[in-house]
Amino acid sequence: MPNFISDTTEPLEHPLTGKFYTSKREFSRITRERGYEEVGNDPNRLKPKPAPKADKGAIKESVQKAVARYNNGERVNLSGR
Repeated sequence: MPNFISDTTEPLEHPLTGKFYTSKREFSRITRERGYEEVGNDPNRLKPKPAPKADKGAIKESVQKAVARYNNGERVNLSGR
């Protein structure tokens, strides 16, 4: 017997519309049309994303440039805020 995934399901109430749907595709279409995304129940989606590593070389270079500009007499005028 071939395996297939059916589009039908027991009636599900859509949280955005309050209507009941028996078609998985229709339920998903309504969700997408309203700008939402179905995420499923994958536990990995709950794990925090790792913070990006600071580029220490770029930071050092930026500070060196700022110090050089300051030493050359450049100043920022903050009174015009």
